[in-house]
Amino acid sequence: MEPNTSSKTGTNNSSAFSQMLEDHAKLTQAFIKVQAKEHVLLILEGELRTQRLIYGLEQAGMIVDAFYPRLHSVVLTMVGFSYSQVQDEGLMKFYREQIHNCMKVPLEEFFECVPEMAMEIYGALKEKLG
Repeated sequence: MEPNTSSKTGTNNSSAFSQMLEDHAKLTQAFIKVQAKEHVLLILEGELRTQRLIYGLEQAGMIVDAFYPRLHSVVLTMVGFSYSQVQDEGLMKFYREQIHNCMKVPLEEFFECVPEMAMEIYGALKEKLG
């Protein structure tokens, strides 16, 4: 007759299963963070392109107030800022300055530099978040 080791094996299986679930949760969280970063970068790239168009229309003398995409709260929330932080005027000013600084890039180079500028803005926001 075989000795009964089911309780020991059951404990080992349970522990291994728990570890596997924990590892899966960590991988899922890492994946979500990567996905969120990619989405933020895509939104920032779109906002930079739109802002450049609006900037050009403004320079041509058009009234463009209705054309601003106002994606700042989405970007800031996805980066990790809380709702109350997103409402802070200082943070909004910082975000607008980041976008505005990109408008200084000459038009001939601007669209080629959009991904890099989006990454720089993302990095500045993460740094500000702490």
